[in-house]
Amino acid sequence: MKEHSSKLLDKALDTIEGAEGLLDMDKAEIAAGRAYYAMFYVAEALLYERDLQFSQHGQVIAAYGKEFAKQKNSTQNFIAGCERVLILAFLGIMMWIQISAGKLWPI
Repeated sequence: MKEHSSKLLDKALDTIEGAEGLLDMDKAEIAAGRAYYAMFYVAEALLYERDLQFSQHGQVIAAYGKEFAKQKNSTQNFIAGCERVLILAFLGIMMWIQISAGKLWPI
């Protein structure tokens, strides 16, 4: 793994820890934003591993979709599966944040 990618993943972990702290302070909406950025940093790291680097948020999102959303071979299918897991995990975190903030009824 490239050093920059490793730093982005470390940043993602730090961001998740920050989100947890915000939840402890009853700042669920801000924590949700931090959770989103943790996933964004993971996407940046994956793209950087393919020698792709962007300066704008939208460029990262578009490139991630282009590089990983439409998969053809088994390695890419594995990455697409990981992407689905990340999305489901993110949605689960978002639901948990909303429930813990009293904004959704428990299911």
